[in-house]
Amino acid sequence: MRILVDEEKLAGNYKALWDWRDNWGKEVSSGVYLYRLKVEGQGLKLTKTKKLILLK
Repeated sequence: MRILVDEEKLAGNYKALWDWRDNWGKEVSSGVYLYRLKVEGQGLKLTKTKKLILLK
C-alpha cells in the first residue's frame, strides 16, 4: 500500500498526484487499483474506497 497524503488539511479542494510508481520506485503495470479516502473531523467520519483503472 502506498500512502500519497497523510496530513491534516483545512476544508477545501485538494489534488493528490500519483507518479504511477510503487513503494520501491518501479512503474506499476496496467490494471485495476483501489484507492481510499478517509475524512474525520467535527463529528464527521467517512471512509470511501474506489476503483481506478490504469491503461497504458
